Amino acid sequence: MKLVAIWVEDYMKIKNQGFNFGGRNTYEFNFDQEKRILNVSIQNTDDYYDLFSNSEIINISGIIGINGSGKSSLLKLINVIAAEKPLVNNVVVIIENEEDNSYEIIDYVSTFFHFGKKQAINISLPKKGIFSEENGKIIKKKNINPFKEIDLIFYSNLSSNQNVNYLGLDNPLDRSVDYQLRQSLSPSKVSEYLKDYNKKKEGKETYLLLEESFNLQSIYQNERLERMVSFLSDSIENQFSIIGDIKFPEKITIWFNENIFPETIKLIDKSEYDFNRLVEISKHCFKLYNEEGNFKEKLKKGIIFHYLFFSFYNDFFKRTGELRYLENLSTFVKSLPLDDNIFNSIYEYLITHKSQTQNHEIDKINDLLNNLDVLLENIEISESKEFFGNGNFELSINKYLWNFLKEILLITDFKSEAVINYSITPFSSGEDAILYQLSEFHEAFKHSKKENIIISIDEGELYLHPEWQRKYINTLYQFFQHYGKKYDKRIQIIITSHSPFIVSDIPKYNLIFLTKDEFGNCKVSKSENHLPTLGGNIFELFNDGFYVKEFISEFAFDKINQAIKFLNNQESDFKNILEVENFNKLIGELLIRDEIQKMIDFQKMKNFDEYYELIKIGIKNNNETN
Repeated sequence: MKLVAIWVEDYMKIKNQGFNFGGRNTYEFNFDQEKRILNVSIQNTDDYYDLFSNSEIINISGIIGINGSGKSSLLKLINVIAAEKPLVNNVVVIIENEEDNSYEIIDYVSTFFHFGKKQAINISLPKKGIFSEENGKIIKKKNINPFKEIDLIFYSNLSSNQNVNYLGLDNPLDRSVDYQLRQSLSPSKVSEYLKDYNKKKEGKETYLLLEESFNLQSIYQNERLERMVSFLSDSIENQFSIIGDIKFPEKITIWFNENIFPETIKLIDKSEYDFNRLVEISKHCFKLYNEEGNFKEKLKKGIIFHYLFFSFYNDFFKRTGELRYLENLSTFVKSLPLDDNIFNSIYEYLITHKSQTQNHEIDKINDLLNNLDVLLENIEISESKEFFGNGNFELSINKYLWNFLKEILLITDFKSEAVINYSITPFSSGEDAILYQLSEFHEAFKHSKKENIIISIDEGELYLHPEWQRKYINTLYQFFQHYGKKYDKRIQIIITSHSPFIVSDIPKYNLIFLTKDEFGNCKVSKSENHLPTLGGNIFELFNDGFYVKEFISEFAFDKINQAIKFLNNQESDFKNILEVENFNKLIGELLIRDEIQKMIDFQKMKNFDEYYELIKIGIKNNNETN
């Protein structure tokens, strides 16, 4: 079951347009507006070849064209219908089931009395043939959701104040950045963040950087990290840890924030109590810490003594409500033996302290230390080979890892800095962008309940290096092929794009080419009017699919024109032929460079004396400079 065609009467800038998503058949739509009759016919797709036979992926379609031609609007419309949002005008959707050669033709329009002011339309089919009124396998329906038997997963990393609305507010299949950000910044989560923030602020004179530390987006970033860890751990567990050149990281690197020690020294000098022995304590702890050969024990020891200094530095003990808490802390510091049992002594001191009000940082430290053995029990730990000896640890990514990271990330100082920093390595920005997308799809599949899925992606290659764009479709294909088998799904992918690398992986009959008419409205350009695209030349695809007429950037194009104008004795920004010659050496396109050089050589012969004088002046100036 797949979406094969849509006709739109009037939606945003799409007016009376039919769209084919590719397959063995091509659909024609002819609308008689006066009689309100939509004639729908079918023909075999020229040169059709099924690229996806024996695959869980049943089709990959692309929507391409110039800016403002309606690419995102068409994708949005599909999502609007799937979310059963009201539409004023008719949209006809054709769903094809290749297993039994049946078709559903659904006329979707709102039945609310405030909408649907226009007359209904009648759909007319040919009288004979496979796609005709006499075929009992063609079912016409009105005003129902054509995607009731299809889950629609949507992804976009584009920021728009509209994206968050048209799929509903409780839809786990919406994996767009806007929607996820909105989910992260829900009233309850923001309220909890503000509550925690204000607790730190109360009565704290050292909160000079507090406004800089206010970062609601950290809620989203932590939830995003949780989804990434879940995706990677599930992938490793299922032995699906490589797609093409992308090898999924199997470890996360963590390291301690050592800034707390110099900051602690500053506070020691200002305190009315004697905390000078903290310097000796830190040296002794570091000595034993570096001598520890067991990496898990070493990490535990590091956590214990770092949180002691972290608590002192942030004045967390004040929250215990003890009137003489600093005096008590000073007494503990003075009496703490510098022996092999020092970490146990610090541990016992920390877990006996709790705040008067619940859920303060000192309580979170208490909970972390009480559960530290359990949190680290099933995590393999080694010292980072890349930063060996510098207190960097590599933790195996598995289903237990997030429980530990979550506790660490919850405990921050007044600058919103944690004791432990992390990095998922090795990651380039391109790998990070792609794996983030895949982690969102991984999350969506957990919530998908239907056999048939449409994956709609709005410019998923955005921000990717051209080399990653080149691999993007193949990455998606391998990923969804695996997930289709794992979850027993049949998957259709629809993607909008500005990249010729994407287009070169999709046959032209699976592409919707969009341009604009004289009124700026969306206009479909039939695929038969375009060059073959699969494996096509990138520059030809730029010209044919994206209507880019120049293949040189605008700035360079203008400079080249200025050079040519000078050589043709026209007004130009260049002052002399030597400037033009030096500029020409920078041009990368060999054909253009050679042609301009021919013009330069001609001018040099024609005005040799002038050129010779320029050379002499250049040599003289160079000698004076040296």
